[in-house]
Amino acid sequence: MVLQIAMVTWKHIGDLDRAEEYFRRVRKLDPAHPAAIDFYRVYYPARGENAKLLALLRQVEKSPRARAEGDGKSRPITVEIAELAEQQNNPEKAIEAWKQHLRSEPGSSEARTALARLYRRTEKWNALLDLMKDEIERLPEADVAGRVGRLHEVVEIYRDKLRLDVMVINTYNAILKIDPGNKRASDELAGKYRALGRWNDLIAILTRKSDATDLGDGERVALLREIADLWAERFGNFANAIKPLERIVELSPAIRTRSRDSRRSTSSGASGAR
Repeated sequence: MVLQIAMVTWKHIGDLDRAEEYFRRVRKLDPAHPAAIDFYRVYYPARGENAKLLALLRQVEKSPRARAEGDGKSRPITVEIAELAEQQNNPEKAIEAWKQHLRSEPGSSEARTALARLYRRTEKWNALLDLMKDEIERLPEADVAGRVGRLHEVVEIYRDKLRLDVMVINTYNAILKIDPGNKRASDELAGKYRALGRWNDLIAILTRKSDATDLGDGERVALLREIADLWAERFGNFANAIKPLERIVELSPAIRTRSRDSRRSTSSGASGAR
């Protein structure tokens, strides 16, 4: 009877204040009654009292009835709470609600996107990293490109936000473990080793790069030259410097031959043109 009076007063008479008196009585009998909650979704925003609506929804979300009626078809109340909290510039409550929603629906891309945005906004870098690493683990092992792309994003957080060189290096090595030929990772890792003066590690990564089968001779020679210079100048180890120099000598005839053939081809083309 009270609910019928409340609905008539709200829907047909349009007297929200009078209707609220009856819906308040409904909620005393059933705090999570759906019709009453729908009314307050209209009533509180109309009065500019979104904070009260947020508090009410948080109460309802914890009620046994709300959990029992979660059929997966209607919009989860945790999502409503999260969006309302963010609209009220309350990122902490929004994060809490999205995390709760993610616990109930681990595959929710909506929750993951929102959490990533809020973690960046509040500079919760470690929480963002945990979220990103969880997403990487959820990717199939065969999705190398997807995993590598996410790991590069992890590198950016460690490098630009947390300034953790060790974790930057570890993440680059994780990329090279699943994608040994990844040029971006090997180039940036070599740059990091140079900046830190880790010459042995730099020699190791340059040696691995110089062994790549798809490398041009010119780039290979440049890498071998740098390796030889590092052995000679950083360690005074001329014996170890000999091996990369010998490889350069082996490559030089082929380079000279290609260069000669190229010049002949260019010369022939010019003669034909004349």
